[in-house]
Amino acid sequence: MKTIEKILLIVILEIIIFWILVRYYYLPKLYSNPDVITAQNLIIITVIINVIIFGILYFTKKTKFKNAFLANIILAPIILLLVLSKAHKTFRQENFSSGSFQYKGSKFSVFVDKKKNNFTIFKTDINTNETNIIAGDIELQNDKILLKSRNEEYLIENDTIKGIEGKNFKLK
Repeated sequence: MKTIEKILLIVILEIIIFWILVRYYYLPKLYSNPDVITAQNLIIITVIINVIIFGILYFTKKTKFKNAFLANIILAPIILLLVLSKAHKTFRQENFSSGSFQYKGSKFSVFVDKKKNNFTIFKTDINTNETNIIAGDIELQNDKILLKSRNEEYLIENDTIKGIEGKNFKLK
């Protein structure tokens, strides 16, 4: 196997392993416990692991994969960063929804947590900066999200929230 083929094999395996670990293990833990190891530390750990593997291969005279792991010291953090970015975006799209709009001198910010089945709407007066908060539970209905607070119900459908002050607003 040529060095370039070995590098490609390692890169493909890394992408698969990184995606599985980041998407299904790291990101869910990060959102439930923000004290989980940071992305920068993951990258540093990846570099250290690759340096250790390269060192072992170098000193044991195993030249078969030595050059591939030397290149991987540089490639692995870049791959991990790209995988982290894509996995983070996918995770947020699947588990959270948000948007905002302005109406009658107030800015409305809507946040929906699909995992915890709850929502928060912040209504901020642009002039006084006074903020009112509406919170409650959600029900997912196909492509719709029903927001229920103690006193009110709203519906999010096609990036439009319906029912705030009797009107519909496009979420940006």
